[in-house]
Amino acid sequence: MKHTLLLLALLGCELDQDNAAELQREATQAQTEAGEKIVEARADATETIADARAELSQEAREAQAQADLAIAGANGDFQALREAYRHEKAQALVELDTRVAELEAMALTADSEEKARREPVLRQIAQLRADFIRAYDELETVDAAQWDTERDRVDRLWDAFQIAVRKA
Repeated sequence: MKHTLLLLALLGCELDQDNAAELQREATQAQTEAGEKIVEARADATETIADARAELSQEAREAQAQADLAIAGANGDFQALREAYRHEKAQALVELDTRVAELEAMALTADSEEKARREPVLRQIAQLRADFIRAYDELETVDAAQWDTERDRVDRLWDAFQIAVRKA
């Protein structure tokens, strides 16, 4: 009986060792598989990030191209607006200059008293015209951000010039 118990005890130890070795192999295998899954997940994540970056980069380039087109269109519209305004004022200036020339001709043929009255008015008109022309010429270099302010300044100078001619 003693031998049987000893045999059973030895057999139990051997089974426990086999069982422990099997558990160790399973743990090692699980750890290896987990490591492989981590490597695979990292590779997938790296690929996904690279794809997302490439997609965002492409979207950014497309957005920049669209913005460049919109800016070019707006600049073209602004140039057309500026040229239309300058053309309109140039035509009106021809008409007003004709009236000024008539006033100057009348001053030349006027008597001395009338001439004395008209000369200061004509000098004022000449100064107002010069101020207008200077501001009008500056419109050529004004950008869109300054356009409204500068156009309003030109309009005020134009109005003053036009009123002075009408009153003369």
